[in-house]
Amino acid sequence: MPGRGDLNCAKKLVADAERILQAGRGCCRWPLKTREQLWGEILAQYQRFQDHECGTLPRDIDQHIRSKFEVALLTLAVSFRANGESCPDIETSRNGEIFNDDEIALFEIIDRYQVLPGKEDLKKMLLARSGGDSDFVKDLIHVHYTYIDGLVTGMLSGESNRVNPLIIQYMKKEWKRFDSTLSNAVIDAIKANGMHWFFTFASKGGGRAEQVVYQISGGHVNIGSGVQIVDSLLSRTGISNEQESGGLFPRVGKEADSQGGVSVTDSLVSRSSIGGAGEHCFCPECGGKNGSDAKFCIQCGGRLR
Repeated sequence: MPGRGDLNCAKKLVADAERILQAGRGCCRWPLKTREQLWGEILAQYQRFQDHECGTLPRDIDQHIRSKFEVALLTLAVSFRANGESCPDIETSRNGEIFNDDEIALFEIIDRYQVLPGKEDLKKMLLARSGGDSDFVKDLIHVHYTYIDGLVTGMLSGESNRVNPLIIQYMKKEWKRFDSTLSNAVIDAIKANGMHWFFTFASKGGGRAEQVVYQISGGHVNIGSGVQIVDSLLSRTGISNEQESGGLFPRVGKEADSQGGVSVTDSLVSRSSIGGAGEHCFCPECGGKNGSDAKFCIQCGGRLR
């Protein structure tokens, strides 16, 4: 019977999920059988938690634990996909509600930042003259603020209605941690070298930005004579630079014939809202208003279909 919340009970149920979260994408190297077993166990533990086996916890704690379950399952789903593995249990265990491309893209982008060194090491690399890790970090920061930061911020805003709010809740904390590390390193570098250094650094951009994008995206994005997308983290934005043929991003959709500027078509951040109001649907649980193609309510996080 649901009753007063038992936090120790919840901690036990979420332990396997936390093991996956700690491993991150590294779990891709675990045996398939191990990951399949963990998928089934975590899904069952999640269901037990949703059935109030641990009673009723305060909403913030309840949502935090649910977000851990969701992202742990997402991490496993990414591992199956990355290894080209078939896991029939996934097809049936969630009634066909497998994680969508936006959720997988969000996870893959943020997870790549796990390789970041600490703030002090970043600062030393930024202020070093050139060569080796110094060049890589300078390019990384340029790419972060030029491409990745805006993309992820848009995805985390919840405007697309395509990412489960529970996943957004967890990934926001992860993103804030990485973004703060980069921001603090840049701020310290400005304090040490002045604004002239920053303006020079920003105007030069990254000499090896192409390679950094490729590495940050895990090889999904390759910038040669423009961005060539292979199941890309960035292609799902549909952003195109139309000032030159084969420019930074490939032309996408009807706007490809327009002249100049940057267009956004079928974007992660505009898929449901920017570019027209469109139709709406309402959540059966809380009555919240959502885009017509939304899968999760932006108010309560409940499934809409």
